[in-house]
Amino acid sequence: MFEAGGNYKSISESATFGGIAASASVDLRVHEFMGGVRYSSRANPTVVPFGQFLIGAINGSAKVTASGSVTGSPGFSFSGEASGTDIALQAGGGMQLRLTDTFGIRVGADYLHILADEGGVNAFRFAAGVVALAR
Repeated sequence: MFEAGGNYKSISESATFGGIAASASVDLRVHEFMGGVRYSSRANPTVVPFGQFLIGAINGSAKVTASGSVTGSPGFSFSGEASGTDIALQAGGGMQLRLTDTFGIRVGADYLHILADEGGVNAFRFAAGVVALAR
């Protein structure tokens, strides 16, 4: 089994305090590439529970830009970027529920641990969706 994903977030803020104006923006990106094994029990074709374990890499990056000005003075601006890649472990499970002969729903939950500096990062994900079933 292979899983690839991406998460993106942009944040922009502006503020004025008396004669001081400032603005800043941050662009965050996280990409994950993981592979591993999935085990499912098909004893009952209507309800199929599964468990999985994945290992892979997570790449995160951030870009920050900011600027400001004070009335009567030249403005300032700066920008910076940082990125890094770390190893990640993910364990999870769920079930697939057959609703008809051609489609069903799948629900699952995953725990993700990123092996980063200073103890790492932990994340939890819940997913649900519609699946097309083979006959």
